[in-house]
Amino acid sequence: MNWIKRHIPLLTTITALSMIALGILASEPAVMWRKAVNICLSCIGIG
Repeated sequence: MNWIKRHIPLLTTITALSMIALGILASEPAVMWRKAVNICLSCIGIG
């Protein structure tokens, strides 16, 4: 039990980095960028 408590930050970091890597491999940054641009253009009345 003590081992788990000591390594929770490391396990959390490894999990987060794995999820970020999977998102990048699935081309999610491009999708999110496109959505952000569309939202911004709508806010200023162009899109």
